[in-house]
Amino acid sequence: MKRFALSLLFLTGCENHDKQWDAFIYTGDTLLTHESLRGFKTLELCREAAIARLRSKRPDGGGDYECGYKCRPLGSDGDMSICEETRK
Repeated sequence: MKRFALSLLFLTGCENHDKQWDAFIYTGDTLLTHESLRGFKTLELCREAAIARLRSKRPDGGGDYECGYKCRPLGSDGDMSICEETRK
């Protein structure tokens, strides 16, 4: 399952947001096709924004999303990030 595979590890760069949620929207057939929305104060705000963006990009109902809490870059290249917690 896509979400399980990336429950802690995301294939995106995220800034260090203390006590903030970031949305990761997957609109393609692979986890490499994604978009990030950053800086939500609550999980609910993150979910609402992610669902709205996903619906605008994939009106056919395809795609997926996750929200990550306290995301930070993993490694020196910044291509991957790790989040303290992820939820849908």
